[in-house]
Amino acid sequence: ASPLGTCVLQMTEIPECPDELSRSLVVLEDEKSPCTEQGIRACFSQAGVVASVERTAGAITVRYDRTMDDRVIERALALDTASLGEAKVFAEYNARPYHDRGWCVMEEAISFEAEV
Repeated sequence: ASPLGTCVLQMTEIPECPDELSRSLVVLEDEKSPCTEQGIRACFSQAGVVASVERTAGAITVRYDRTMDDRVIERALALDTASLGEAKVFAEYNARPYHDRGWCVMEEAISFEAEV
C-alpha cells in the first residue's frame, strides 16, 4: 500500500521456467562498443550450440539449441565475456527465489504502517 492508494500484490510463488526461456540469455551491450553477431556466437558457442542471436532494442537474446542440456545457461554465465567489452549477461528467466530477490524485502519494509 502507499499514500497514493496503490495496492501491491506480492506473489511469492515463482512459476517453473517455461521451456522457451530455459536455454536463453540476454546480453545488454555497451553502446560505446556494440557486440557483433559473430562475436556473440564465438563467445557463447563455448558453452553449447547457439541456435539464434536476436537483436532487439537495447538487448541481444542468445538462444541455445534445444538439444543442449539444462546446465547450458550455467556454463554460459560462467564464461569469460571480456571479448564483448562492457556487455552484461543474464539468464532470460530469473529463477532466484522470491525472498532472495531484494526488491520485495525493501517493499515490505517501507510498507509497514507505523503505530504511534
